[in-house]
Formats: sequence, C-alpha cells, structure tokens
Amino acid sequence: LGSGAILNVRFIITQASFIWKLMRTYPGQPLSELARIRLGQVELKSKIDDRFYTIYSHTYHPEFDFEAARNDVALVRTREYIDFNRFVQPIKLLSGPIPEGSLVSYTDWGAEKDTAAQDDYKEKLQKLDARAISNDQCKELLSPWDLQDLVYDTRGNVGGPLVMIADGRAQLVGVMSYVYRACNSLVPGGFERLWNHHEWIAEESSVNYSDTNFGEMCRVVRNVAAQILMQNKETVRRRRAIRAAKENSEA
Repeated sequence: LGSGAILNVRFIITQASFIWKLMRTYPGQPLSELARIRLGQVELKSKIDDRFYTIYSHTYHPEFDFEAARNDVALVRTREYIDFNRFVQPIKLLSGPIPEGSLVSYTDWGAEKDTAAQDDYKEKLQKLDARAISNDQCKELLSPWDLQDLVYDTRGNVGGPLVMIADGRAQLVGVMSYVYRACNSLVPGGFERLWNHHEWIAEESSVNYSDTNFGEMCRVVRNVAAQILMQNKETVRRRRAIRAAKENSEA
C-alpha cells in the first residue's frame, strides 16, 4: 500500500520510490491502471462511504534519485476534483524547518511482516507520535546503515504523512521514505522533509483553471458548502444540548 496527503482539489503528495518501483515492476502500464486513490477511510476493509479517484498523472521531484535515496517525493494528480468533507481535507505544508523536539505524528496501516499482503495490515489506521530530532542525531542513528539498501528493502505501507501542529493547525512536514522490512524493526525509518521542496511543490501542484469544467467545480463547491452547513448545525445542536443539560442540573 502507498499512502499520501491531500494538497488541494487535484493533488496528492507521496513517496516517489513507491511509484518508481511499481512502474518498474509493471513496465509499459500507466499508473492509472496499476493504482487508484482511496480517500476518507480509517478502516482498511470498510466499504462504507468509499471514495475512489482515478490517477491522471504523476510527477517525480526533478532531482529524485532512487539509488541515492534523495528527494524521494512525488505528486499525483487526480482526474476528478476531490470532494472535501469532514474526513477528506487538504493539509498545509510547513514552510520552514521542523524545530528540534517538536511533537510529530505519523499515520499508516501498520504492516508487521516483511512481505505484506492486504491481510497483514491493521484493520484501522494507525498513529505514532514521536519527537523530532536534530540532523546530527539523525546522521548518528543512520550511520550504521546503507540508505540505498533501506529504500530497496522498504516494504508495506510507505508515503504516509508526517504532521505537526503549528499555529494551531495541522501542517505537513514530511512523507515516509523508508522503513526496513516491517514497522516493528529495530532499524530506524526515515522521512523526506518537505519544507526545502516547498517552492517545487507549490509550483507543480497549482491548479490550472483555464481548462476547468466549471459545472464540476460548482458541484464540488456546493458539496463543501453543504458539509460546512451540516457541521455548523451539528455544533449548534450540541451546544443547545449542553446548555439544556446544564440548566436541568441547576434547576
């Protein structure tokens, strides 16, 4: 499985190596025939409210180097506009370095076997909290290992988002680049930091509205507006219920 994060109505950011290895395994086939995008689920086998999107194109970072395990990031463009709701939302990129010691969170499906089939993943989306370390600490941890070997041997779920809370909101700081064999390995995993790719990501993931189907865009906007209205109504209902319960307890 490959994971990623939503940037806007058309683009997903993920690990480049995952796509590169997939295309190499099935040469001559377009990515749209090898994979599709599933959004908004926290249960792997659930079929309730499934949202699937067709892949239109993909773009590797111009300096992506699989052999050297560098600039391991890619953008995937959907054919359809992504419908946002309370479970499907874009995330903002952190525009600067991650402060050392910051609390970061990573989510994926938690494969625990060397060669993970679908039944080897957790049924529910997994979350791991950790503290960001300095570059020197990172180099020390990775010094016994060959990064290129780690990328070759990475199996299971990759490309997942590394997130931190900054300015009161979740911001994307990295994508999973490698994890040796399984997530319970003693070998450290690594993430591709994104702040130093910010300019490339912003330029490549911009949406060109010159060929936009505005009827489709209006439908997406209406759906988003309807979701916001529903959330607001639910908030009002909860506040009224809390107020009523408080008044009853004081009576």
